[in-house]
Amino acid sequence: MDEKDSRGRFTFLVNGAPRGEPWTVSGEGRGWTSHIVRDVTVRMGDELRHDATGAPLRIDYIQLNVH
Repeated sequence: MDEKDSRGRFTFLVNGAPRGEPWTVSGEGRGWTSHIVRDVTVRMGDELRHDATGAPLRIDYIQLNVH
């Protein structure tokens, strides 16, 4: 959620290793936005984590697509 004056940074990790580039929330008040991380291999038992730094930030959901 890009809320007014709420700046921060998100990182998606698999087993503690970042996947894709971290992305930032600008604090411009644009509302809900999407970010796609492609070509991530996930195996049974892997730990999926989503880290956020900065102002209190909100995330609605994480969607995994199997190909």
